[in-house]
Amino acid sequence: MDKNKKPFFTIAQKALQNTLLKLDDKSFNREITEIRTEFLEHKEDTNKNKDGKLNDLLSTLDKVEKLRIKYKLSEPHFIAMAWVVVYNQEPDVIDDLYNKTHFEVITNRHGEEIMYIPIYPETTIEDIREIFPTIKINAEIIYGKDKYKRFKRRPKLSRNLAASRLKSLGYDNEKIKEILSNQLGFSEDNIIKEDIPRIINKLKKSVIKAK
Repeated sequence: MDKNKKPFFTIAQKALQNTLLKLDDKSFNREITEIRTEFLEHKEDTNKNKDGKLNDLLSTLDKVEKLRIKYKLSEPHFIAMAWVVVYNQEPDVIDDLYNKTHFEVITNRHGEEIMYIPIYPETTIEDIREIFPTIKINAEIIYGKDKYKRFKRRPKLSRNLAASRLKSLGYDNEKIKEILSNQLGFSEDNIIKEDIPRIINKLKKSVIKAK
């Protein structure tokens, strides 16, 4: 991480803070304490049984997830709540525990794969900026690097398309220049007839790259 980069309040940090504040809610506190108490009671019985220990942990985490849903807390709260239940302390590595670059690939009804990133109530533009490089890499893999990278702004596209269509209709370069400048509103481009072949060839190359 860049030391000069200004730190921001991450999704995971917000979820942790909200979980700790939520513990002041008597009902929430009672239920999360019950889950922890039950976990600790079973922990003694399963210490010598690895399978039993794992099953008990999974059962506990399932209860934590149901509690999260009951209180309508977003998904990032799960890690903070689970840590409080299992270890009864505030995690100091919450950002390392939370998968901030989580995404899903869902196939739509046309058989196309679409990449989705979750947006929570806690999500800010800073969170999105931080994960974008990783999301971009995965998008290139999912959609194909060539397709993903081909998209760029083409400010003269309308003009170039008009020139190409006029050429296909049989107009010479002088007439195309005249129509573009006087009839189609491209007079500010200061087009000369010698520009027309270059404009059309550049458009053709763009079309080939886009295939």
